[in-house]
Amino acid sequence: MKAIILGGNGSIGSRHIKNLKNFNITVTSVDINEWNDIDNIICKNKFDFGLVCTPTYLHLEHVYKLAKNKINFFCEKPYYFNKDENLCKKILDCVKKYNLINMIGCNLRFHPVIKSINKRKLNKSFKVDVRFGYDLRKWRNSNHKNSYSANKNMGGGITFDAIHEFDYLYYWFGKIKKLNIIEKNTGLVTVDSEDVSTGTIEFVNGKLASFHLDYLSPTYTRYFVLYTKKNNKIISDDLYHINYPCNTMYVDEIAYFIDHVKNKKKCMNDVEEANYLIEKINNARKKS
Repeated sequence: MKAIILGGNGSIGSRHIKNLKNFNITVTSVDINEWNDIDNIICKNKFDFGLVCTPTYLHLEHVYKLAKNKINFFCEKPYYFNKDENLCKKILDCVKKYNLINMIGCNLRFHPVIKSINKRKLNKSFKVDVRFGYDLRKWRNSNHKNSYSANKNMGGGITFDAIHEFDYLYYWFGKIKKLNIIEKNTGLVTVDSEDVSTGTIEFVNGKLASFHLDYLSPTYTRYFVLYTKKNNKIISDDLYHINYPCNTMYVDEIAYFIDHVKNKKKCMNDVEEANYLIEKINNARKKS
């Protein structure tokens, strides 16, 4: 199989290239100085699928370049941050017209800790507290203020950088009834994007969640706590730490995608599912 990666010189693109080669996939990487030549590169090759690992503000443009050329695609999260209705419609039209297998990155769904939480435990719980934080200066190193994370116009901000938290909650509990978000830019680590995001979620099935996300925590902090009721008492489950990103979950994620491409099976978290969650988040942000 042959794959094209847009943005292969970044950290996540480099990771995907390495993992794909272990699956004996022939990879063509297109980096920033070649982006204007993407159409020509695609025309000269027959790719089985493509990966979009470019900055968030370019995701829709680059996904469309793959979709209009009938190439199955995997796009890193988030699918977009500022919706272009026309481009989203064109992508969805291509997906349906060409039966394209597609998936938006959701690697925490493949993390061993997330996978360890079974339906029985989720059904027993009525509430979950979610936490993620890491100092942006350590996360993006010395050039953190030049990174997309620090800049609104590039799709930055902790809310979408940590969309994984919203994603696995949605994966567990389904449709969202009500979402409240409070965002704050403390001015400590970003240019103009929010470095703190906190709020609550009520799901259609009655489950509740609270979340706190930030770019400020001195050490990498990622965990959740499940709560159950017993004899009119609230019982908190263990604190589940989601360890610093392990490559296994990325390998499992891309293996899942490759299998679905080979067998022409619909992936979870496709563009329609990802669009649903982003619209919920953006609608809540407008109200805050």
